[in-house]
Amino acid sequence: MSNETTQTTGSNRTIYIIVAVVAIVIISAGAIGGWLFWQNALRWQYENQPIEYHFDEAAPTPPELITLNINLAAGAVNITFVDNATLIYRMEVTANQLTVDQHGDPTVSYASNTITFTYAAAAADIFLGSGANYTINTDTNAGSIHVIAGQYAHLDDVSLEATAGIVQFDLTSTATLNGNITLTLSTTTGSINIDVALPSGASGSFTGTSDIGFVDITPSSPWSEVSATEYETSDFGSTFNSIDITAHADIGSVTATLS
Repeated sequence: MSNETTQTTGSNRTIYIIVAVVAIVIISAGAIGGWLFWQNALRWQYENQPIEYHFDEAAPTPPELITLNINLAAGAVNITFVDNATLIYRMEVTANQLTVDQHGDPTVSYASNTITFTYAAAAADIFLGSGANYTINTDTNAGSIHVIAGQYAHLDDVSLEATAGIVQFDLTSTATLNGNITLTLSTTTGSINIDVALPSGASGSFTGTSDIGFVDITPSSPWSEVSATEYETSDFGSTFNSIDITAHADIGSVTATLS
């Protein structure tokens, strides 16, 4: 009888120990899982923390023609013109912490009348002055490009390309064209949106094509149809100021409003 009691007590003690060990393992696993989740949350927060940068350049008398070159692997580019005759450019750039850790701080250079910004991934709001004509070349592998050329814009040739993404260009009738300029918009996969109101005395030509997708053109006077994807003003080629627009999507859409 004594032996049975001893065996039962020993068995119970073993069970208690096993249960305790299992409980410790479960609690430890939960604690470790919680710690890992917390660590991952902190890492995500750190890596995605936005960092803002400011760049600018001005001159009492800006050069007659300035070139803006933008190249981003990914991101968003917004370009507008402001009422400031001494401003060459002002640029507000936002990048996340992980990108900065991997690629360093973004930089903008200005030399030989050329503004250059090349970086991996960022959002860039760019403001150009009213005292110079601008040639604009902007390229992004993935993202969006939007140019608003309004009252204070003085435009020379413009080229906007998004390998995958959205390209948008807005020209108002209050902008100034530097002679006969070209506007080239392209995307491999994405969409192109154009809203052009010709400045007074300027003429225009537009050609929009898509290999796989659609082209939607809404013209009004003084634009006339040449073909289903081509429109011109009757005086194109004979005015001092003109804009020759070409928009092409390999896969995607081209939408244009012409007035």
